[in-house]
Amino acid sequence: MRETLIVAFLFFMTSIDSLLLIFSAIRLKRHPHPNAARLLVFLTLCAAHPLYSFAADTFFRLPGLRLASAVCIVYFAVRLAGEVPLTFRAAAVPKRTVGAIVGATLWLDALTSIDTSVLVSAASPSVWVTAVGNVIAMTALIALGPRLYGWITENPWVQIAIGSFMACSAVLQLRDEPLLPAWASPVPLFAASAILLALTALYGWRRHFG
Repeated sequence: MRETLIVAFLFFMTSIDSLLLIFSAIRLKRHPHPNAARLLVFLTLCAAHPLYSFAADTFFRLPGLRLASAVCIVYFAVRLAGEVPLTFRAAAVPKRTVGAIVGATLWLDALTSIDTSVLVSAASPSVWVTAVGNVIAMTALIALGPRLYGWITENPWVQIAIGSFMACSAVLQLRDEPLLPAWASPVPLFAASAILLALTALYGWRRHFG
């Protein structure tokens, strides 16, 4: 039970950014059937997360994969911090089809879940513990997600902070990137993450507050 709760906590704390990106991508606020869309996202994440976790040791250590993921996350983080307001997504046509929602959920979750998968893979070798912990975490996230998403869209400071820390975390995941052995040292790694956090926050500030 203790191991299951640890896995659930890891999934919950490291999947908040994924869920926000997914809700934004499927235009949840304008979706004609938001509850059905949330259920589909929930089922997709429950199926995908354990698979990502058990593939982590093999695929997520391939050269270049962490670097590509970091670049993509930085792009989305800067975009998240600087869009005025975040509800720009709500003005677009929602993703209504099952395939569109599942596809957006899978690729955005995979993009932001490398560190989550590695952590969970290390914390629990059991497929059942991982699956149950994931279901617990996803249930809590899906229940709280719309309120959290609405709160963020109404508070530019929170939007900027989340985007900045996402950019920072993207750089930190490069500590295990085989193509960048020099970044295994904490000095260049933390210096780069601090600089990127500051630049993202400055960009968001200028976009929101002029």
